[in-house]
Order: sequence, then C-alpha cells, then structure tokens
Amino acid sequence: MLLESYQKGVISKQWLLDWVNTVWFSGLFEYCDENCDCIASVMNELEEIDEDGKELTHEKISKYIHALENNIEI
Repeated sequence: MLLESYQKGVISKQWLLDWVNTVWFSGLFEYCDENCDCIASVMNELEEIDEDGKELTHEKISKYIHALENNIEI
C-alpha cells in the first residue's frame, strides 16, 4: 500500500500526493462501491493536505491506514 510505503520512507510526500491527484482527477481508476466512502474520505484528506500544504504526519498516515484496513470513514 502506498501509505505504508510513505510511512517507511520508500516514497516521498510529493510522489504520494501526485498519485492521489492522478487517481482522484484522471478517471482512470475505479474502486468497489462497498469501500468507496472510506476511500473517498482518505483521498479527500490527502487532497486537502496537498492543496493547503499541511503536514503529513505519522499519526495521520496511521489513521488513514487504519480507516482503509477497516473500511471506515475518517
């Protein structure tokens, strides 16, 4: 998972946020309906981090991973 790769320092914040923008705005990716609310909530938060220049902390990443693993909205 990309969030875990970021957390481990394998990819940069900019790479992760570029990926978020590609997924969110290109229309090239689809995700299943049963997880769409959870995924959308995480993607929205990541997009806000990108737009507003907010910090992407270890705690936020852990929260996003937890939400995705448990299919819960943030």
